[in-house]
Amino acid sequence: MENAWSSLTRFAEDILNRNAVFRDQHFRPSSIRFETGCGWGRRFYKLSAAYNFNTEAECPESSHDWWKLNVTGTEKETGSSALAKTKRAGHVAVRNQQSPTAGIALLVSAAPRGGDSPFRCERRRLTLVLSAGGNRRGTQVSHPGSAPRNRMTHHRKLLALGFLCICCVLVVFLVDFSLFDMSWLQAHQAHWNRTTTVNVKKPVDLSYTGDTYAREAPVSQTHCPNSIRSRVSQTTFNKTFLMDIPVLQWLKHVSKEEHDRLRKYPGAHGWRGVSFLNLVATLSALNTSANRIMLDDWEQRANGANCIRCAVIGNGGILRGSGKGQEIDQHHYVFRVNGAVIKGFEKDVGNRTSLYTFSTNTLRNSLAGYRWLGFRGPPKSEETRYVFLPDQGRDYTLLRAATSNTNDKTASKYFGKDITPKKFKIYHPDFLRYIQNRFLRSRILKGRGKDWYRPTTGAVMLMAAMHTCDQVDAYGFLTPNYKKFSDHYYDKRFRRVVFYSNHDMRLELKVWQNLHKAGLINLYMRE
Repeated sequence: MENAWSSLTRFAEDILNRNAVFRDQHFRPSSIRFETGCGWGRRFYKLSAAYNFNTEAECPESSHDWWKLNVTGTEKETGSSALAKTKRAGHVAVRNQQSPTAGIALLVSAAPRGGDSPFRCERRRLTLVLSAGGNRRGTQVSHPGSAPRNRMTHHRKLLALGFLCICCVLVVFLVDFSLFDMSWLQAHQAHWNRTTTVNVKKPVDLSYTGDTYAREAPVSQTHCPNSIRSRVSQTTFNKTFLMDIPVLQWLKHVSKEEHDRLRKYPGAHGWRGVSFLNLVATLSALNTSANRIMLDDWEQRANGANCIRCAVIGNGGILRGSGKGQEIDQHHYVFRVNGAVIKGFEKDVGNRTSLYTFSTNTLRNSLAGYRWLGFRGPPKSEETRYVFLPDQGRDYTLLRAATSNTNDKTASKYFGKDITPKKFKIYHPDFLRYIQNRFLRSRILKGRGKDWYRPTTGAVMLMAAMHTCDQVDAYGFLTPNYKKFSDHYYDKRFRRVVFYSNHDMRLELKVWQNLHKAGLINLYMRE
């Protein structure tokens, strides 16, 4: 029984150590399953549990043995050790003294299929499986010790039986081959050499991403002598950069012909899965110059500047302690993305938000993952504009709800009740496909991950700024020494940068360096 308690305690410690990782990655498991087996199905037990933050589950009454593992914290607890364990009357308490507000409550029930206790047999492994939606995480703890004698005997018998079967098959094959009439094979060999040539086709590159785009006259808002557009012709990006690519889509782009052209492209790169009627209903509200021009209020600002200076803010840990907040706010426009946590970090990241880029999915993930940091929704101010990255059909649905006079609770929760259509913009799928094809064409597109790969939302935001601003300063993006900094500037403790399979962040890092060296962006870097 003591071994059982130590096993469960180790599990509690492991979960405690992983607590912040699950929380920061928007991981919200609703159930936990413990499994322990004694081999060949003779004794197999399942233990179930509930997993919640900052809650404490009550032990229900049951005829089975129950164990309760509490991982909690109190403000009064102190000490050098991160863990303090207490075992009492069927309970194990594991307390995290360094993170008082983080808590996990585990309620574990043992339901043996045979015998009256799940700990009667020698366990070989104890596996913790956490699942939520499409996510899955597992932790395995191995245990020493030998299995019961009858288990080992049964195991050896099966191995011997399997070996005997393999030997029998080999003997039959050798005997049959020795009796085979080789003359018949030789007589037909020449004929086979002439007639059985296989026509092997070369692998086809599914260029569903397509390098053909809509074109429109570029919008010129300034006469900046050293703008990005004027400098790009002198760099290696000369043939990559398209001056007349539409960055945003609006009512003008809706036609049956365009829908037929773009519906073959999946995800953010086309209109596959978006019906023509849904498209018309959504984009019909975007019919003003404010919806088709990224920096739509430039003329009203009347600041007399010849060049539009933009600060593009990523969420990288390099910004923590940078003291760049005032410098960022002095730009004409400030771009932010996803979990743009500002409160408490103004000194490092500034306070203003001119354009906020997101998709419905990334916004929901940010709300779930950073609520504990005070992130309650997109930034709201008079100058703030909301730029949708249409990753799925529901982005068009949310945009339609936000721009129409409906009582949609989701839209009003995100953007407020008195929002007007001029506040909204949406990226053109041609622009998103152009970024992927011309700047961030990853090796992922050659493999099985091609259907879900796309550049990160932050990369799209930075590219959009390059195509609409005269000068771009990028803060909080990956730099070659990214391992020295935490994943995000708002992390409570150091977390290494995580690379996700649907993005190629190493490629993005390389491209940012090349753009910086070419003088097209000014990338913030520090030791």
